[in-house]
Amino acid sequence: MFNELSSSLGEFASAVTGAFLLPGEYLLSFFASMAPDTVALLTFGQGGRVVPIVMALIAWTIMGILAVLFFRFCRNVVWQISAISLTLWHRTCMGFASLKMRIVWKFKFLLPRRKNKEADPAAPTIEFDELDMAVLRSVSAKGPGFAMSAPDIAEKFTLRPAQVQRSLDKLSNNKLLAAVIGSTDGFDNYRMTDSGLAFMAMWERQQARG
Repeated sequence: MFNELSSSLGEFASAVTGAFLLPGEYLLSFFASMAPDTVALLTFGQGGRVVPIVMALIAWTIMGILAVLFFRFCRNVVWQISAISLTLWHRTCMGFASLKMRIVWKFKFLLPRRKNKEADPAAPTIEFDELDMAVLRSVSAKGPGFAMSAPDIAEKFTLRPAQVQRSLDKLSNNKLLAAVIGSTDGFDNYRMTDSGLAFMAMWERQQARG
């Protein structure tokens, strides 16, 4: 039993050593094809044991550096693809929201208007001031799926977070923004809703015409 265990451990150690030295042996053979005399001199005597180990360490180091560079390259490619995908998705959502808004308004004007007496004089009129629009533009600029908080926006406009929070609450109450899970410095994070995207698309068209 002990002999079998020792034999198994010896075979395992030989396999690990062989796997470790394999890249060095390939690298050493490559140099041998270019400078055989130099390689023969280096591997003469005790060098035959030391040089393969050194070459293996060099080979594994090179492969490690290449692996790190390849990983960083793949990570950058993934980030670029993600950014492009989110941009395309944002523009697609804006396009569909704009189309939806045009269809809704078109059919609204095609329907017969109600008489004035049927109108509700108590219906509230929503008005957004310059700060509200600036806040909405800031969140919209981040794109769908991204969120901002009052401190993030306040830093851009040199305002107090409490001032921005009032606008965020107002926009959220009107379904243009929606709170998301998580907070920043004790303030909720908000993202654009479909209604907010449609509103921004309509507002941008009006600005372009003006």
